[in-house]
Amino acid sequence: MPDRHAARKAIVKAVYPANPQGDAGIIFGRAKQQRATGAGRSAEAPGPLAVRGTPGELAALVGQRVTSIRHRGKFLMLDFDRDQMVINPMLTGRFQLVSNAAVRQPGKTAVVLGFGARTDVRATRPGFARWTRGATWVPDAGAMPEIRYRDPTQMGKVYLLPAGMH
Repeated sequence: MPDRHAARKAIVKAVYPANPQGDAGIIFGRAKQQRATGAGRSAEAPGPLAVRGTPGELAALVGQRVTSIRHRGKFLMLDFDRDQMVINPMLTGRFQLVSNAAVRQPGKTAVVLGFGARTDVRATRPGFARWTRGATWVPDAGAMPEIRYRDPTQMGKVYLLPAGMH
């Protein structure tokens, strides 16, 4: 009798071969690689139901850089200079990367993180993420990108962990 867990792992590897974090991993990974994570210029919660933290904790993210992005199980963890944000998107949580704030926000947007213009790192680190070269969805170097988390069913949660809490 074949091992059910081994079969399940093989299916998961076949469906998600290079990116176990799904859409979030692609967006945040690309943002980090391209230094779209210049110092945060804005942080807002249009849908505060999903956010577990105070408005002051959210505002404290402005001016901080994203230093690492990782996941543990179903949780996506963004480490900033001082603070941390942990996101559990549940079933319907999605991330959207836009090159400027003029792009209309979809309904049920819970959190919007705006970043400053990135520095182009292609000259110093030319050999990464070849599959994204020439992609039209990657913001230009001078763009002021936003990463938006939206959840139509409002099941997902965004936890804000200020310095000293993590």
